[in-house]
Amino acid sequence: MTENITKEKHLIILSTSYWDSPLKFRRHQWALLASRDGYKVTYVNPTFTIASFVQDKDAKHIFWNYFRKPVRVNENLQVITMPPLFPFQRKLLWVDKINRKISGWILDQKLREIRSKENVTIIVYEPNDLYRSLKIPHAVLVYECVDEHSEYPFNSRVKDKVIAIEQKLLKEADLVSVTSLFLLEKKRRFNPNHVYTPNGVNFPLFNSALKKETAIPADIEGIDGSIILYVGAIMEWFDYELVLKIAENKAWSVVLIGPQTINHHLFKDVANIHCLGVKKQHELPGYLKKADVCIIPFLINDLVKGVNPLKLYEYLAAGRPVVSTALPDVIPFKQENYVHIGRSHQEFIAHLDHLIKGKDAPDIVQARTGLAREYSWENIYRKLFDQIALFHNKRSRVGDTLASGTTRQRKRH
Repeated sequence: MTENITKEKHLIILSTSYWDSPLKFRRHQWALLASRDGYKVTYVNPTFTIASFVQDKDAKHIFWNYFRKPVRVNENLQVITMPPLFPFQRKLLWVDKINRKISGWILDQKLREIRSKENVTIIVYEPNDLYRSLKIPHAVLVYECVDEHSEYPFNSRVKDKVIAIEQKLLKEADLVSVTSLFLLEKKRRFNPNHVYTPNGVNFPLFNSALKKETAIPADIEGIDGSIILYVGAIMEWFDYELVLKIAENKAWSVVLIGPQTINHHLFKDVANIHCLGVKKQHELPGYLKKADVCIIPFLINDLVKGVNPLKLYEYLAAGRPVVSTALPDVIPFKQENYVHIGRSHQEFIAHLDHLIKGKDAPDIVQARTGLAREYSWENIYRKLFDQIALFHNKRSRVGDTLASGTTRQRKRH
């Protein structure tokens, strides 16, 4: 065991999701797992503007946290909140510059006690310069590329700028972690130090959908017909037309769980489409228990091609059959009674009909859950953080050599 392993380990996560969000992503999992693994973890809530404080329910909740001490989740995990920034930063360059200076200075001040530490890992999730404000010379910088950020509609005006910033980040990062095969092919040429770490699942939680004692919530218990369930965000990449076609079969009930940001009117007058809103993660097994089939009805474009859907692993952990559109990271899971791929609306609906008419045998359910178990968050965490540890060990050896005066100082990224 190297000397570096015994030193205090620090992890800074510059997140794009609020810690208190009902939707839990990999950054939440890394924070919890790393804190249990001996890291001193600082989870940094995303920045937000004064305008979002008025419009965004999550931002309203988080606003007051800036004026409080960091939230202590456990002995090794704290959550800090950034201040509200000026609006219109995507439209006005001077506003963007001011916001970056403010947020960078405040972040550096909040984390100044970590500056002198030797074993520090910084994980970033979107292409911006916020990480540059942290004056931690020995930190290992990890870019977790989880989306094709330049393809988001809100980045359409600054697409070229986002691409340029991301390419710079890709080159400067010590390690690039990509969550999808599509992103792996696109990003690997910018940095030889990359690792494919797909999304995972809180297996014990979602597998509890198969337990007798797991209760089915009242708002889905009373829905008649075969239940076709979707869990996740309902946004620009959601195939509304496909869902409306599914609902033409009145013997089926389509249940949608998650935030819907656009096109609220489309499902309003469809009797067998039930929008149940956002649920907390621990509530989801009860809903999955009621489902006959689970779906991933995404449009296929350059944004969605880079998605490795969390819900795939959650559905399988709950023992449910899955029908998905042709996402690159879902296609490898294609297997009879596990995951069916609908390359057209007609084929998608035919798969639903086949699965609803069929009957799940216990061995098939067990096979689905066995596949999901391989993608537990613990397994994915180990794969990523073992790679991070290698960089720290290498950095430690370089430091020992520097101390002996036999080599030049490492060039900082």
